[in-house]
Amino acid sequence: MSLDQKEQAALQAMLQRLESMKPFEALTTSNSKAWEVAPDSSLARDDAKINPYHLSHLAWQALGVGVITCSVSAPLWSAINTVPLVAPQ
Repeated sequence: MSLDQKEQAALQAMLQRLESMKPFEALTTSNSKAWEVAPDSSLARDDAKINPYHLSHLAWQALGVGVITCSVSAPLWSAINTVPLVAPQ
């Protein structure tokens, strides 16, 4: 079983989108200060409303999980082109 043209096009589009996540991967896995909340942002106002808790930390964690999920799944999706989709009979 192999991918038809429509499936192949969808796979390529998804792989391009996953590739666009690389800058976010670098951002979320480095020691950058990008996670610091700007004092005049909506996240800062939300953090102030629920002090001592910080909704901004949850948002940063969610972004990190999403980016990591994309970065580890990209090679798996790429393998679809090289691995048989059905076991040999």
